[in-house]
Amino acid sequence: MAFEVYTRTYVRTTSPKVSVSNFGRIGINNSASDFLTKTHSGFVILLWDKATNRVGIQPVKKEDDKTYPIKAYGPKGKGGTGFSAVTFLNFIRYDWTKTRSFPAEWLANESMLVFTIPQEHLNADPQQLSRRKVHARKGE
Repeated sequence: MAFEVYTRTYVRTTSPKVSVSNFGRIGINNSASDFLTKTHSGFVILLWDKATNRVGIQPVKKEDDKTYPIKAYGPKGKGGTGFSAVTFLNFIRYDWTKTRSFPAEWLANESMLVFTIPQEHLNADPQQLSRRKVHARKGE
């Protein structure tokens, strides 16, 4: 039996990226997390620019009713960070039935991580986006 070379289909990136999962979570890779953790106290606020379809993730010092608690992932918290954002994703009408990744950039003058969502992912019917319905559809 002859060996064949396996070609990787997925390559880890070192550039800042944000992923939105089919569970309604926003995941931030290590490169992008580094920006947040420098000024991070465990909470972020989300900002939405409807005109440009850009999302801003801004670290804040104190928890309040607008903040999202951010959590470290992976062994010893070295696998990036993330948080649940279901209500925000429904508010912007994002279709989170499929996990997608987006390039991100750090705006130092605003202390904010920013990524753009293509318009084709922003036409979801909020009624379709409840967690139960998304996962029930998978079983169909």
